[in-house]
Amino acid sequence: MPRQRLRHPGLLGHPARLALAIFSPVGEDRPAATPICTPDFGHFTKELERMGFKRRSAHGEHGRWTYDAFDRPGQHVEVYLPGRRGRGYRGGLRAHGPCALERSTMPLNAKAEAVLQAFGKEPGVTPNQLKNLTDTINASPALVDEVNRTVDAGHLQRIVALNNPHAGGEYNASAHDMRLPLTSLSTPAGGKYDASEATFVLGHELQHGFNAAGIAKVNTQFTHDLQAVAQSKTTPHDYTKPVGDVIAASRRDEAGAEISGWNATVSAARTRTTTGLGGGRGRAIRAPLRERAGTHGARSQVAAP
Repeated sequence: MPRQRLRHPGLLGHPARLALAIFSPVGEDRPAATPICTPDFGHFTKELERMGFKRRSAHGEHGRWTYDAFDRPGQHVEVYLPGRRGRGYRGGLRAHGPCALERSTMPLNAKAEAVLQAFGKEPGVTPNQLKNLTDTINASPALVDEVNRTVDAGHLQRIVALNNPHAGGEYNASAHDMRLPLTSLSTPAGGKYDASEATFVLGHELQHGFNAAGIAKVNTQFTHDLQAVAQSKTTPHDYTKPVGDVIAASRRDEAGAEISGWNATVSAARTRTTTGLGGGRGRAIRAPLRERAGTHGARSQVAAP
């Protein structure tokens, strides 16, 4: 299972250190991480450079590349690719200094802005609701990133009003749209808009967009498995496994969406805490790096302790 080790600043005179590694609960030597996550090292190193880290390559004997180092004042990060750090090594990250590799705020891209502007023209949508939706997204760096990526991937093409009174939000995979209740985007009369619910729902539903293709495959397989059992000459017909498989897939889908919703919420809360406002960048918060869950590929991200 993945674990983190953190040595706090000043303890025994040493600088802070964060090490991400994979440890086996049964004593296996350096078990593979691929069953639980597939880190995208190229994406991760680009993110470090985007956050202001200076990159340099370290070499061993005969000019052999060993790892890439990234530095900015008070922080040092080393990134190793799979198989490049001794026999059996499967890649990893080592960081020194205040452990706060925060994501710098990037603006919504042009395609994402176009989706929001189109929402503002939907029947029944008021300028106030459009403003609150836009402000909610911009107040959470994680949401900005998720909206940009979801739109770029084609998973989100429209945002429309939700008419289902029993749902706080929906994602329609066939239409590639997200459905939000307009009441959740309205400022109460004489009051102040609270973006907390919308922040969580947006993060949650965006993750369903990434999960949709996988869920479609699971449902297709479910239909195939049901037909196979129904046509089997063995009696009684036992549907336990196909039903269990589709339930497990649904649980993973919802679990990933819940984590994405909390990531968006934590991102907004951290921004408010560090700036005293609803957006913008502030000082770094010391927090451990955690692997972000989700079926569209794990990526390292800062989360609340």
